[in-house]
Amino acid sequence: MWTMGIKRIADEEFLIDISLGRSERHRVVFRGSEREAQIAYLRLRKQYGKKSTDIKLIEDALEEYLEHAKLHDEEKTYKERKRVFFGHLLGAFGRFHPDFISSDMIELYQKKRLAEIHETKHGNKGGHRMVNLEIIYLRGLVAWMKEKGYCNEDLSKCRPLKYRRPVPAVLDHQTCLAIIDAMETYWKTFYLCLYLGGCRQDEIKRLTWLKVNLKAHYMIVTGKRQKERMVPLNPTLWTALVAHSMSQVSAQMNRLVFPSPKTNAKLVDIRKAIDRAKARLGIEDHVTPHKFRHSFASSLLRRGKDLRTIQTLLGHEDIQTTQIYMHVDLGMLADAVDSLEE
Repeated sequence: MWTMGIKRIADEEFLIDISLGRSERHRVVFRGSEREAQIAYLRLRKQYGKKSTDIKLIEDALEEYLEHAKLHDEEKTYKERKRVFFGHLLGAFGRFHPDFISSDMIELYQKKRLAEIHETKHGNKGGHRMVNLEIIYLRGLVAWMKEKGYCNEDLSKCRPLKYRRPVPAVLDHQTCLAIIDAMETYWKTFYLCLYLGGCRQDEIKRLTWLKVNLKAHYMIVTGKRQKERMVPLNPTLWTALVAHSMSQVSAQMNRLVFPSPKTNAKLVDIRKAIDRAKARLGIEDHVTPHKFRHSFASSLLRRGKDLRTIQTLLGHEDIQTTQIYMHVDLGMLADAVDSLEE
């Protein structure tokens, strides 16, 4: 038998108390008018009247969702997702049922988080992007809850905060090769994979010999969300990998292509190789491993390769991500305009 109780706990915030007989009781926080709270109760009763175990708040579903995410996310992404939920989202939305999270609530969260970020020592640097990412994580959880039958609706639509992705810094072709050539042989081959293959460092850290086909001149790397793509090996990279395979005692099947020289496990720190090479060349500019991937894309664009080809090689889902490289080389844009004088 159904009984209902709606209790005001704050301005336009109500506790909806739903009881199913003697043994089952569920409480849901709702934000809105009293009339809207009554409608919310009726929606819950309609949805969960036959299956009360499906009544789940954000906090009820989070652990199960994180287990799901752990299977499908990269380790780094999973840790960041978990940190964001327990650090910020759970406190703001944990008590709520997803169907009752409104766009107004999301906007209030955006303002609150921006204020918190502004008060930190980092100021507002990167704040808009950070808050947008947090809402994306929340949206992913709610979409998963909908698939599981824990809620009826996707997260309410709310305008993301304005954010312009910064233009990536790149190195020219000669500088990339000079830095790589100044590295020890092991690291030279690793960084050739980043520059001449356009790969992310994590893709190469976990690359196994099973995924490298030296006879056919390609390797298969696993990118974000476990998506695989084929990376052709140009002559320089192919030659380096052949020599590297001969120097590896365990260059077989499921063994890592680049195990740590010290522990034989997965690599952790790869930046010191860049620092040593820069010191040998007298370069003081800041150079990161990911800059070689950016430089790969920029070098292809300068050589007239189309964006769709570059998108495929980089493994970007959205070509808008690839288009950022159109803004990198002003010299190339100037040459295009100057060609009208010819």
